[in-house]
Amino acid sequence: VRAQKVHRDAATALRRRADAEFVEKLRAKTEATKQAGIQKRREETERVARRLRRQEEELQRERAREREEARRRAREFIIAERERMERFKEEQAKRFKEELEEARSASRERLAGLE
Repeated sequence: VRAQKVHRDAATALRRRADAEFVEKLRAKTEATKQAGIQKRREETERVARRLRRQEEELQRERAREREEARRRAREFIIAERERMERFKEEQAKRFKEELEEARSASRERLAGLE
């Protein structure tokens, strides 16, 4: 009887030990799975962050191109306006000169008519 009890106690101890090892292995596997999930989410977050940074950089480059294009168009407009104003001034000076010459001719004709 005593031998049977010792044998049962040893078997129980072995089962408990096996159960504890199984629980520990299961706990370790669960922790490893959890850590793998955390790592996977971290990597995905980093990928998304890199993609968003690239998109933001591209957007900033596009905005810079648009600003430069707007500056170029503004410079062209200013140059065109200056040229138009110069032509207008030249035409106005020419017109004033012609009007002055016509007024002189008319004055001479009046003077000649009076004499």
